Amino acid sequence: MTIEERFDKLELKLTRARFINRMLVVLGVGVLLVLWFFASGTLTDQDKVIDEVRTKSLTLVDDSGKPWASMGGDYGRVLLFFGENGNPRTWLSTTPVMLMFDENRKPRIRLSVEEDGPSLLLYNEDGSVIWEAPQD
Repeated sequence: MTIEERFDKLELKLTRARFINRMLVVLGVGVLLVLWFFASGTLTDQDKVIDEVRTKSLTLVDDSGKPWASMGGDYGRVLLFFGENGNPRTWLSTTPVMLMFDENRKPRIRLSVEEDGPSLLLYNEDGSVIWEAPQD
């Protein structure tokens, strides 16, 4: 191999190394720009706090999208908690009435405050009252 062939081979390697170096610089700058873009959009703790949220309904869901609590919406002025199977388990209303349901959506406990005082009713699986207070 002559000296000219060696210089040509070395020049080719140098050209390839410069090209790779330029591509790495461009890639590095691109990564820095993307990181800067995402970092500039990061909210501080103060930015996350708002004074008021106004909505007609609110549903809280788990990571899979299943609801576990709801306020308002189709149910009116109530706070509703859902069980693992998605059925309502506890219903708290502004009337004021609280209902607790079994897994089959049947009411089992009713606690209310009426004009004549508070009352508590316990139901069996058929929906019949099995105990109540105050006793009539």
